[in-house]
Amino acid sequence: MSEITKEVLHRAFELIAQELAGSGTTVEFYLFGGSNMVYSYESRARTDEVDASFRRSAHFTGVLNKVARLLDLPHNWIDVQAYKWEPDIFDRNAQVVFDHPNFRVVGASPQHMLAMKLKAAGSELRADKDLPDIQFLVDRLEITSLEQADAIYRSVWPEDGDMPEHAQEILVEILGTH
Repeated sequence: MSEITKEVLHRAFELIAQELAGSGTTVEFYLFGGSNMVYSYESRARTDEVDASFRRSAHFTGVLNKVARLLDLPHNWIDVQAYKWEPDIFDRNAQVVFDHPNFRVVGASPQHMLAMKLKAAGSELRADKDLPDIQFLVDRLEITSLEQADAIYRSVWPEDGDMPEHAQEILVEILGTH
């Protein structure tokens, strides 16, 4: 079974685009989570699955399954449960990271990625997994205070109020503040 690296993701995107072109279908993919860290930010070498949101259809599901077979990826390589980490707030800073007339991949902005990772890190079960990504995003965004991170969190998750306590503890550790 193939590891999901940037190269594998790029090949998968090319194959998806080819399949969609043959059918005249157009799909936009919003990429986030670990797959976005691998593909858009190159902050790590691999991921276990692809976190993305898109309009589902039987045809597109068939395309994804075909690509999984061609690249020896697990049948569940696209995490359809990842939507719970995707905010309702539009990501106006998202960037197109793969562009084809029939298949466009838009990568979540660093601000949205940080907010999503902090929300996920609120669960101690995920915190260790997300810590390197949070560190990378804090550095990339040049965050120097808990208040800056909290402002980003609140701009993406306004309905949550305060950032999860465990996420705050992680940020205090990363920032070296009290």
